[in-house]
Amino acid sequence: MSQNGLKLIHFPYAFNQIDFEKHPGFDASKISFNSAKNLYWKCMNGIHDSYEVQIRRKIRIAGCIKCDIEATPNSQREKMLTDFPDIIKQIDTKKYNMNPKVSIPGNILPDLDITIYKAGSTKKLYFLCENGIHESRELEIRNKIKNDTKCNECYIGSKKSLLRGFKLIHFPYACAQIDLMKHPDLDLSTICAGSDKKLHWLCENGIHDSYETKINDKIQNNSGCQKCFHESKRNEDYEEKQKKPINNNIQNLLNGEETEKNAKELFIESEYVKEVDNIAMMRCKADLVITTIKDEKKQVQVKTAYPSTSKGSIGCYNVTLNNIKTKYDDNMLMVFIPIDKSFYSVMLYKTLKNVTSIILRPDSKESKWKDNVFTDKKKCIEKINELLPHTIDMPENPEMYITLTKEYNSKLRLIKKCEEHNLKFRDNKTNSNTIDCFINNHPIQMKFSTNRSGKMIVFSIQTCKGSNLNSKFPLEYSDPFKFLIVEVDDPKKEGRYLNNFLIIPKDILLEKEILKNDGLKGKKTTTICPPDYDKVAVNQKNHWTFKYWNRFDLLS
Repeated sequence: MSQNGLKLIHFPYAFNQIDFEKHPGFDASKISFNSAKNLYWKCMNGIHDSYEVQIRRKIRIAGCIKCDIEATPNSQREKMLTDFPDIIKQIDTKKYNMNPKVSIPGNILPDLDITIYKAGSTKKLYFLCENGIHESRELEIRNKIKNDTKCNECYIGSKKSLLRGFKLIHFPYACAQIDLMKHPDLDLSTICAGSDKKLHWLCENGIHDSYETKINDKIQNNSGCQKCFHESKRNEDYEEKQKKPINNNIQNLLNGEETEKNAKELFIESEYVKEVDNIAMMRCKADLVITTIKDEKKQVQVKTAYPSTSKGSIGCYNVTLNNIKTKYDDNMLMVFIPIDKSFYSVMLYKTLKNVTSIILRPDSKESKWKDNVFTDKKKCIEKINELLPHTIDMPENPEMYITLTKEYNSKLRLIKKCEEHNLKFRDNKTNSNTIDCFINNHPIQMKFSTNRSGKMIVFSIQTCKGSNLNSKFPLEYSDPFKFLIVEVDDPKKEGRYLNNFLIIPKDILLEKEILKNDGLKGKKTTTICPPDYDKVAVNQKNHWTFKYWNRFDLLS
């Protein structure tokens, strides 16, 4: 119920029966007439004590409920159904044989002798809709006589029925919103407030044209401009799906970088470590390469431990690992550190095999990982010294472990382009989302393609995500990147297109139905034109991607 809807004070016959001795200070102007709140009501005949009943039920009953209960059975005890001719007229005679003493060939209707039923009978009969609109329905005779129960379909709840006792002019807030240009001859004093008649109402924000809605809907719910409502809803959805996920993901990225920094500081303190390099941006399976005093190079994977938010898990930390299909080597050294560096955890991956997440409890002596979690930094370094000799080596040719070598080289060329255009480049040092880097703080998704077969002019690029080909699915509008940047190269003439970058805003990808969003399935692949499309495709139509080549101005 809106603030402008009907209140209890609008019904004086009910308001005057409130027992204010039991409700001191009660304000009937602030509670809806359709409220389920219980109040005490005085007996209008002064016979009974006040009684408790819901406001919305009391609105439908004029007098004292206790008096009504006592009086009705007595008044009906000696009367017959035939004493109520108006009720008899409402019986659906098509459902009964009204002359049971007369034999009618082929009659299959039940016999009904109205002379044998008392007014207090519980016998159910079919009664017609008083407006002749809806089908008849069954009611007990006593209830029909006692309450003169109306057709339920016509009733449509108490709100609309009660509004019929008021005129539109009684609701000035609604009258002020009527578009009188479209209703110049409207007489507000003659129109029922519960009417189904549609009127034109002004947009309360003065932005859109007037809109049409029923009078009773406008008064009961203060229904406003639908265009304003849908626009505000879209804005709310955008904020929910865009701002919050982006903020959360960026924070996770920053946490990941901080954890790698903390891990690097941890290894440097080991007497067996000569040097530590961060190679996360090379898209290796390892985040760090440890050079020992024997000049051995060891691989280390670093993860951030986050405090658990589950009930009953105080003091616990969650660590999310990669999908089990993306396995590390059994002897990869795993390091888990929370942002506050309250503890350190180190172990070989083979102790974590086939799990996607673990829970660490640094203060527990019963934890499965108790021998691998340390609050004392020195003890953790001792564990590192113990595990380093068993840790997998970095091969002489590290490119064997670079999963996206071409993309990495493309990124190096993009960095130079950013320097030329005075743009600030920052790499994303985690592989857990759709962001590859940041340019002027814009999150970027990068692609590189040589997929151009036969005489095809355009290139095909994947616009999907996933750990392997079978589980890939389209990029989504809620993914945190803001721009898609693509570099291509001609497979028949290497280097032909290098150092040219296609820069497409995410909103354009949505407009082209490439991204998955509400009502859109998205696309796993799409086609783009080469940077010299205007020269090599003279007789072909313009390609929508052509105007986005080398648009570094979009990133400034």
